[in-house]
Amino acid sequence: MISVDENKKEKKVKKRAPARLRLALLIAAVVIDALLIAETVYSNTHISVDSYEYESEKVPQSFDGFRIVHISDYHRHGDGFEQKLVELVSQQQPDIIVLTGDMVDSQLTSIDDTMMFFEDISKVAPCYLVWGNHDMRLTKKQREKLTTCCEENGIEIVEDKAVDIEKGGERITVAGSYGYIVPMRELSQKLEESPFVIWLNHFPEDAERILGYKAAYVDENGELINEPYADLMFCGHAHGGLIRFPFKDGIYAPGQGLFPKYTGGEYYFYRGEMIVSRGMGNSGTSLRLFDDFDLVVCTLKSKE
Repeated sequence: MISVDENKKEKKVKKRAPARLRLALLIAAVVIDALLIAETVYSNTHISVDSYEYESEKVPQSFDGFRIVHISDYHRHGDGFEQKLVELVSQQQPDIIVLTGDMVDSQLTSIDDTMMFFEDISKVAPCYLVWGNHDMRLTKKQREKLTTCCEENGIEIVEDKAVDIEKGGERITVAGSYGYIVPMRELSQKLEESPFVIWLNHFPEDAERILGYKAAYVDENGELINEPYADLMFCGHAHGGLIRFPFKDGIYAPGQGLFPKYTGGEYYFYRGEMIVSRGMGNSGTSLRLFDDFDLVVCTLKSKE
């Protein structure tokens, strides 16, 4: 027979359990929130360095070990972040720097910050640039101001243009475009004649047209037209998919929508390879999660 006092003890024990569970859940929620806040801060302030090697028999011997630093989607940074980035780029000892667009943020425009960045980064190594969608949204006067700044600081704008880099009596070519276009015949011919071509483009989804098909097609008049030719392509724009979970490419990318194919890293096509930067900034008020800023370093290797 159970006494009255024992019944009261059982009831008290039963009342304590839910309270302990609520406390445990509260603690767990606080810890998870704290971790998410810490990760958000980390993802939106930290710069990781992702290193790649591109090895091919097409890389001239004189360019074996040639180091390329790739920066994309700088957007609206300035002040301390710019100094940190320039120092980090300098530490990589690049032979060239490629800039693949969105150097400003059209929603929070700061032309002066971008011009200051151009001035500082151009002192580290020769720079080659194509514009992104945010840059193209600027007024004509604003973009002309940026173009003048590039010219004054030796930054080569390679949209619909090909520029040779010479070393040890050999050469490679850097070319680019804003989005996918049918190229000028003269440009296509120059690229075909180059031993190794690097292509700059802001939009990674354009690689399916630039790298994914054969190098020529017949137009509506039955004439053979050469497509742009490239071996190695650098792109940005996708911002890493904004939210990245382990073993996932990201949740959303502009131009590709939900669960995009190209958000960061290496991708291989019929005619070449693409390396996508997760970007160096945020667009408008967007934030990242598990997706820190991305400085790409690619070293060319000549394969005998």
